[in-house]
Amino acid sequence: MVCKPIMVVSINTLYLYDNLILKSSLTNIIDSFLCNNATCDESTGKYEINELADFDNYLRRNPFNKSNDVTRWLNKTLKKS
Repeated sequence: MVCKPIMVVSINTLYLYDNLILKSSLTNIIDSFLCNNATCDESTGKYEINELADFDNYLRRNPFNKSNDVTRWLNKTLKKS
C-alpha cells in the first residue's frame, strides 16, 4: 500500500493570503513550497516531504506575506494556542 500525503491549508491562511493566491494561484504557491521542502529519492523516483514542513510558516517568512501587521497578529495568535 502506498501512502499519499495530504496537505491541509487552514481557513486563516486562505483568508490572510487571498491576494497572493489570486495573483499567483494556490497551485504555484504550493509548488514553490514543495520545491523547498521535498526531496526525490533517485533510486525509487518517489518524493518525500519533510514531516516538519509548515505551509503557514513558509508563507509568513517569505516576502510575499500580506503585511507586517497581519504577520505580527498571526504570530501572536499562534503563541497563545
